[in-house]
Amino acid sequence: MKGDCSPIGRFETYLLILSFCMNKWRKTEDIIQYFDIPLRTSQRYVKQLVDHGYLERKGDLIGATKKAYIMLLDGIK
Repeated sequence: MKGDCSPIGRFETYLLILSFCMNKWRKTEDIIQYFDIPLRTSQRYVKQLVDHGYLERKGDLIGATKKAYIMLLDGIK
């Protein structure tokens, strides 16, 4: 996954991060390790997803919001 800066690659990474955070609160370090992306990139992606209401923070933990659940589940239909 590392190094794909295309719009489709970024979108795919956003979806993967959302699904990774769906049923368990995660730390940024978990995202870095699991997806093999740099710290700054993961921080930027998480911030963008938080700013748009798809992820929420509780201290250093990150979890998916109801908006993320709805978006992902509607995409499966």
